[in-house]
Amino acid sequence: MKLKILSLNMMHGRNAQNSVFPIFLSKKTVVNNIRNVAKFIKKINPDIVALQEVDYYSITTGNIDQLEEIAKQAGYKYKFYSKNFSIGVATFGTAILSKYLIVNPEAHNFPFAFPTPRKGFAVAEIRLPNRKRLLFSSVHMTWINYLRKKHRHKEAEILIKELLEYRKENIVIAGDFNSNFKMNERTMNKIITKLDLHTYKPAAERMFTHPSIKPEIRIDWIIASNNIKFDKYRTYLDKISDHLPVYAEISL
Repeated sequence: MKLKILSLNMMHGRNAQNSVFPIFLSKKTVVNNIRNVAKFIKKINPDIVALQEVDYYSITTGNIDQLEEIAKQAGYKYKFYSKNFSIGVATFGTAILSKYLIVNPEAHNFPFAFPTPRKGFAVAEIRLPNRKRLLFSSVHMTWINYLRKKHRHKEAEILIKELLEYRKENIVIAGDFNSNFKMNERTMNKIITKLDLHTYKPAAERMFTHPSIKPEIRIDWIIASNNIKFDKYRTYLDKISDHLPVYAEISL
């Protein structure tokens, strides 16, 4: 069976060069940004979407349930939201959209690493039409910062442990790992080795994903079990966030 996968760090629907400033955006601006994200997803028409930095409720972005709006506008029946960070006036996390039934969804949070907001991952089984099941995860790891290399390494260990608990033959992990294969802490290598995964041309320099205005590094990935074949893989240049969207077509 062939599946189309898309991953996007939404930057809270901000679509700006800075993920913090301005602190407050008008609801009109955020609604327009969310509409553009939904239009892009609808145009690509993936079977499964991994989203990161999705606001459920935030006074800084108009108190919009962003996943609900995107699912409705892009036409996805099945969705799951993992709340990774919440301080009362703001809640955001990772999410999964799917054309196929989502079962046994779980939300996982990584340990807090001051001053970075808490990250985490959503994981669920996707029931496919050919009776196969795909274990799918949308992950967001700690910001890229030399002081946090060890923390990302710990996050990788948590992700590995949780997925190994109910490991199936078919695994896809997509998201913002804030790591590439050249960094000294070898986060990506650890995840791929321990879970027996692979990805498409990990050293390719034409697939940089961040920052979207002038990409310099590849930190957003789609990785999959070794039995899953990558038929296509690309980074879209659509600037709907501070990260560029990553897309793959796979066979399993």
